[in-house]
Amino acid sequence: MSHYFQKRSRVIQLCLVLSLLIGYTIAPNNRIEAAATAASKKPTATIASNVQAILYDAQLVTQEQGKLAAFTVAIQNDSSSSLQLLDYWAKIKSKSGKTYPTKLKEADKTKVTAPSKGTTYLTYYASVDNQTKLADLSIDLIKWDFSSSNYESKLGTLNASGTGATASYGVREMLFGNNKLKGQVKQYTLYKDSQYGYLTVDYSIENLSLSSVDLTPVNYFAQIDGGSVFAFDKNTSNITLKARETKMITLSVAIPLKNLSSKFSLVLSTTEEQSKTNLPIGVFDLPALKPTVAVKPNVTKALYLGGNTLNITAGDSFVSLAANHEQLSTQFVLENTGSTKLPLPALEFYLKTKEGYLYPLTRDSDAEVVLLPKIKQSIQLSGQIPSSSILKTSEIVVFYKNGGEDSKSSFLSNFAVAVKTATGEQSSAVAQYNGYEVRQESIQRTPNDLTDLVVAEFTLKNTTAQAKSKLLLGGHFIVDGVKIDPSKSTIVVLDDVTTVGPNQSYKVVAYTEVPYTQVISKIEFVMLETDAEKKNEKQIHIFSVESPTQAKELGSNEAYNITSLGKRAEVRFVKSALYSGTSSDFFYAEVEYTNKERRAINPAQLAGYIQNQNDSIIDLTFSEYKEKVMPNGKVVISAWTKVPRNFEKETISFYFGESFKLANDAGSAVVKPVFTDYAIKEIAVQKNLKKIGFMNNALDIRYVVATMHASDGYAIDSVKVSFEYDLVESEDADRAFAEEHKLIFEFVDNDYNDIAFTKELTLGKDNNKDELVVGKKLQKEFVFQNQLVTHKNEYAKGFTINIYDSFQGFKTLIASQNMQWGTVND
Repeated sequence: MSHYFQKRSRVIQLCLVLSLLIGYTIAPNNRIEAAATAASKKPTATIASNVQAILYDAQLVTQEQGKLAAFTVAIQNDSSSSLQLLDYWAKIKSKSGKTYPTKLKEADKTKVTAPSKGTTYLTYYASVDNQTKLADLSIDLIKWDFSSSNYESKLGTLNASGTGATASYGVREMLFGNNKLKGQVKQYTLYKDSQYGYLTVDYSIENLSLSSVDLTPVNYFAQIDGGSVFAFDKNTSNITLKARETKMITLSVAIPLKNLSSKFSLVLSTTEEQSKTNLPIGVFDLPALKPTVAVKPNVTKALYLGGNTLNITAGDSFVSLAANHEQLSTQFVLENTGSTKLPLPALEFYLKTKEGYLYPLTRDSDAEVVLLPKIKQSIQLSGQIPSSSILKTSEIVVFYKNGGEDSKSSFLSNFAVAVKTATGEQSSAVAQYNGYEVRQESIQRTPNDLTDLVVAEFTLKNTTAQAKSKLLLGGHFIVDGVKIDPSKSTIVVLDDVTTVGPNQSYKVVAYTEVPYTQVISKIEFVMLETDAEKKNEKQIHIFSVESPTQAKELGSNEAYNITSLGKRAEVRFVKSALYSGTSSDFFYAEVEYTNKERRAINPAQLAGYIQNQNDSIIDLTFSEYKEKVMPNGKVVISAWTKVPRNFEKETISFYFGESFKLANDAGSAVVKPVFTDYAIKEIAVQKNLKKIGFMNNALDIRYVVATMHASDGYAIDSVKVSFEYDLVESEDADRAFAEEHKLIFEFVDNDYNDIAFTKELTLGKDNNKDELVVGKKLQKEFVFQNQLVTHKNEYAKGFTINIYDSFQGFKTLIASQNMQWGTVND
């Protein structure tokens, strides 16, 4: 062999070895489209004496840039000596003869030999064309042959076939590292609201190996056939299977309604540690997804929770009147079918209406419940409901929260409601007058500064075939049989209309002041038609209620609707928080206002208040957004108030609604408010500086470096902190904000707590100022001076970077990370 050919051969051999050491990376948000060859008869090729190559599995992974094919080949060595794998390679190709550059799985790079009398598994990858199907692909097995013109000798071809997905509820064997598993979908449950379908899958997995297997690295996806992928949440984070052990895993995911009619599969995959590649290991077809039929009362349903099985039975329910609102009470019976005692799982119960609104049902007792084996235990639940009339079309849904308050809840099952006794249905009083149907919508008592307002809301509908002018209305209230001075009652038209067309309607409110200390039972309003001089008055109707209408509690996913003409909108509660201050606290809440008019409008002004469990009330200030909001446009409205330190804060209810202006420039009040309960919780603090929410943006801070600095170039007198950041728009970037928030960047020396600095940052366009700018890989640097720095000689404890959300002078910690001096902290 010539010197040139020997040199060239060494180069080729070196390249081949390097190719075994180079991995292939798939985008983290890839879409998995997997298939496996039939287990009964797998393609086989002989690659050496008594050595067979068997196609164990073949997969397709779809990503935005195209598809990636993955072939797992089992090298079955029945010879008496080991096989040098460096002498062999494989190439993935299509039926048309196109060959794709092929790589080896990272975990298989250390497998340089196939031991005698054993089986070695190798997985190869290749990026293929978008239109390629699995059955179009095969893998050629080759041996390096430097006597050939192309230095390789083809040993055989293994052809992929079929789709490989396991049929619904079928059993599948899978390769996971050096272990084999057997999996099966046991059952699924599904319920829908107005936006999502909530899918829960109970999945059985068995360890076929003789050693324990840690399943923590396994990821689970709900995949549309050839399309989108949705990541499942597991109801436990650490799953270990002993040899020959079987466990049940409960998986949950929220899927947009538009996707629910698609064909779905459950895909299991693992992520490569270095390349972050998603590698599918098994695919299971799911049946056509349909909402789960509610379990009938007194019928037992088995639930799988973190490896435990719990039988649950719904009993009869009844409705009662409590504190002037209707309350649903029900009983559930739980039975632990295991052999050891079990604490009561973190189950959540809700009444779900046909519209998808959720009303919480909570335990009547806070006593600890321990479920002993084979012993039934009853729990009593109750909760406020809008009306007993909704129960005919409602059901009780059960969720499971595992992993603490911030973890996501998994839908477990739904149960039919059987009402044993119920109060009668209530309806608004209705009157017919001069071609109008006048309907009493509500009569409520609303806080207003130092007094309360009794506010009656009415809808007037034109029932004729011709347009009509609005009625000029007057009237007065009668409270517990005592007539209130008519001059103290005022009527306000809410809808901006000049005339009222056939079948159209408009709304009015009537109100009067009462002392907040006054106890009221019966309220009546005498409605009159009058004239400008109030000389000719005709009685329309006397509307009455035995007690004021209670404010409606919003379901967890329910919107408040403003129906006033020209102001129609949908308002959703977003979040609320309690900021701590030095002399007082600060309550803050956000609602999302969506314009439902066909024209750009100025949003209707909102009003409201907070109320604690002692019925103490504090009025709120709401944003006044003066810009136009486009049709279906959104704006985040803020509400806030200072809260005394001695204000009882165990439970705070947040009341809000459309406001109307009071007469004589006396301010404004809220009409027909709704409320949501806000349980005071400690605000979760991120332990890193990634994806920090900042209005419509997400902030990533990295490469933080802190060093001692001499501002005059001679004597150390300051700390210099530099970092790189990304500020990118979030998914809700189309929303406007009525109020500006700020971020406070805080540096704290962990060795000398007196060395602490802060910098207030706003959203802006000049990165050279104290502003954050939308963009990526932007540099920021702060220099903080402090005479204590001159004497600093300890650095072991490092420093801490804290990020605060700041609003109206109050701040709350949202992210924090400990770091080290003189190094790049990511």
